[in-house]
Amino acid sequence: MRYAIVTDIHANYAALKAVDEEVRQLRTKAVEHKLLYWFLGDLIGYGPDPIGCLRWLKNSARINDRWVPGNHDEWLIRPSQVSSDAWGSLTKHKELLSRPEHAGLNEWFQNELETAVSDEVRTLVYETYEQGQAVFIHASVMKTLRRTTYLYPWKDYLLREEFDRLRTIVGEKHEPTVLFCGHTHYPMWVRQRNGRTWFESIRYFEPLPLGEGWMIINPGSVGQPRDGDTRAAYAIFDPENWTIEFRRVEYPVYESVAALRDQGYPESLAERLLSADGRADLQNYYAIYRRPQWDLEAIDPPNR
Repeated sequence: MRYAIVTDIHANYAALKAVDEEVRQLRTKAVEHKLLYWFLGDLIGYGPDPIGCLRWLKNSARINDRWVPGNHDEWLIRPSQVSSDAWGSLTKHKELLSRPEHAGLNEWFQNELETAVSDEVRTLVYETYEQGQAVFIHASVMKTLRRTTYLYPWKDYLLREEFDRLRTIVGEKHEPTVLFCGHTHYPMWVRQRNGRTWFESIRYFEPLPLGEGWMIINPGSVGQPRDGDTRAAYAIFDPENWTIEFRRVEYPVYESVAALRDQGYPESLAERLLSADGRADLQNYYAIYRRPQWDLEAIDPPNR
C-alpha cells in the first residue's frame, strides 16, 4: 500500500487534474502496490474551479476518510477574519456552491466539513505500520490551532515546539514517526534525532529512505506553490518500504490564470500562480533550501 499525499489544492482543478492523471498512470505501472490518496486539506480558496475539485473529492478520488479539513475549508462553514485574497475567492466559491445545479454537492461538502471539523479523529489521524508511525494533519498537532499554525522551515522555534508536541501525542517510544502536514505551501523535510534537528535535501522523482528519528514532511502545494516552482507538488509515501518520493507535475498554468481573470478574482492570485512567488517569505525559504536545477538542497542550519 502506498499513498499519494496531496494538500492545498485551492480550487485549482487544472493542477489537480494533472496530478490525478499522473497518479492514475503510476497505478497502472505498479498494480501490486495499490496507490491511494491522502489529502491534507484546503480544497477551496484562491483558485477558479472549486466545483471540479469538489467532484474529485466526492466521486473520483476514492478517498473515504483519508482527508483532513484545512483552514479555508473550515471558513466555508465558520466564517472568520481572512485576508482580502482569501475573502475575495471564498465569496465567489460560496456563490458558486449556492447555485441550484450544485445544491447536492454543496450539501454533501457542508455536512462532511461539519463532521470533520468537529471530530477530533477527523482532524488528526494516526497510523501505525511495521517500520514506523505516521500522523496526518493540515497544519499542526496543536489542537486549538490545528488548521492555522504555519510550520515555516525558517522558524526553528516553531519546529522544535512541534516536535515536542508530536512526541507527547504519539509517545516517546514510538520512533520513527513522520508528521505529514500542509498549509505553508512550501516543500519541507525536517528531522530531529538525539537532540539534533536538521533539514533533509529533497530530490524529486526518487524514493528516499525515511530512516530514523522524528520527522515533519510537507509535500508542497498542488494548487498554489510558493517556492518559486510553478509545478504542482505532491509526494508518495510508501509505509512498507519506509520511503518518501517528492514529485512535481507540469500543468497548464495559463488556463488557471485565464479563468481567474475572466471570473474577476483578485489579480494577485493570478500573479502568484504565474510566479509561484512566496513574496517576502520566499527569501527566508532560500536560506533553508537552495535549488540545483529543480531539486531542493538543504543548507545546513546553525543547530545541525
